[in-house]
Amino acid sequence: MLTMMLKVLSKCDFYYLKRDHQCYLLHIPTMTVVNLKEDTIVDQFFAQLTGQGQFFDDEEFQSLEEEVLEVFPIFCQRYEEKGDDDSYSMQDVILPISGKCNLRCTYCFAQNKGNFGFGDITPENCHEIIDYVMAHTNNNMQCRFNFFGGEPMLRMDTIDAVLNYISEKYADKNVGYGITTNGTLFTDENIEYFKNHQIDILYSYDGPEEFTTHRVFPNGKRSNDLVLKNIRKVKDAGLKFQMRATIPSDCECMWKVYDYFENLGMPFSAVPAYKSRNVNRTCVYDERLESFKKQYEDLIEYYIRRIDSGQPVHCMSIREQVETLDKHRTHLRACSSGKYMFSIVDTGEIFSCEHLAYDKKYAIGDIRNGIDVEKMRLYRPTSVHEIENCRDCWVKYLCSGGCYSEKLLIGRQHESLSPDECEMQKMRWNFLLSVYVYLKTRKQQQCHK
Repeated sequence: MLTMMLKVLSKCDFYYLKRDHQCYLLHIPTMTVVNLKEDTIVDQFFAQLTGQGQFFDDEEFQSLEEEVLEVFPIFCQRYEEKGDDDSYSMQDVILPISGKCNLRCTYCFAQNKGNFGFGDITPENCHEIIDYVMAHTNNNMQCRFNFFGGEPMLRMDTIDAVLNYISEKYADKNVGYGITTNGTLFTDENIEYFKNHQIDILYSYDGPEEFTTHRVFPNGKRSNDLVLKNIRKVKDAGLKFQMRATIPSDCECMWKVYDYFENLGMPFSAVPAYKSRNVNRTCVYDERLESFKKQYEDLIEYYIRRIDSGQPVHCMSIREQVETLDKHRTHLRACSSGKYMFSIVDTGEIFSCEHLAYDKKYAIGDIRNGIDVEKMRLYRPTSVHEIENCRDCWVKYLCSGGCYSEKLLIGRQHESLSPDECEMQKMRWNFLLSVYVYLKTRKQQQCHK
């Protein structure tokens, strides 16, 4: 009621963060973070605006708005959304080249009772797919092929066929390559192959056995030690790679997981398990929100200790958050699926997202007849401005409404995330913002020495 008295400023445009007598304010429309001196009038004004305390009566509070805007004129700015259209270009193409996998990860989003829903892309049927992509890419931008699965390294012959065909027929194009792999099948030979062809590697690796028992072979044997051995080989060979850990809902001590990866000294990210047709409880967080709230607080304290001790930060989520806020980036949609990012399966069906490729009912077209624009509109992320529960949320330009395909598969296609997922997102972004402001504070202190 009180915020309605103000002419310009609104509670939903700000997130107030206070930690160890340091006060920060995120202006959501411009993704601007400012440091507020504790217990000043401006600090108390924003604390009251965001519901963190009561310092002024209604009349005083209203009269302070003009004074605050003189100090921070940027808070007058509003987000201006550019119009969207039905144009698209294939710049990031995920190729699920293998419909098989040599692991049986309990939380796998792609397989359900051993079935991936798509077959292998072979050396014989990959040419037609590549030709279609190249005819629908923007030549002023890089076109990137990402090999996916199943386990794509089961089809090294297809990877080789794709690279050879592109080098022969499209040598003048700017093309990049990546692969998402479970990391179990590396040999000295294919490590050298990836290095020679500059294929970036994303490892699905959750850490040592004490943290996870979910990534196993069909006989129940765990894959952890083998994967780490192969990651070290790739690092020693000088390849570009990153590790991605899945944090399942049964995680008990998240900071130890991050500490393990930080001490490896290699780039990594950590994400919650993906909700999908795989109904394993490791993907459901509603019963453990209080535990994760405490775990995220412990994780913030861990990174404060790490930064204070002068140790580097290898977590890519933190690095990317620094870049997002430093460059004042806003993201209306969670990804570019159906705009710049697509997935094409062995039979030629085109999907806006690789997470939907298991079921042809989600196809938006095929390489023989092209893309159906109506279906493309239907199966791509919705702007957070169009999601009612997201409009006034402080993380709307950070989580961007959450993963579209995950929402689709749980029946919330154009809605916000489920309540437990929303809370998990807010915890995660509060963690990232807290670490961001602490990093900036330490950097400023060092500059003033």
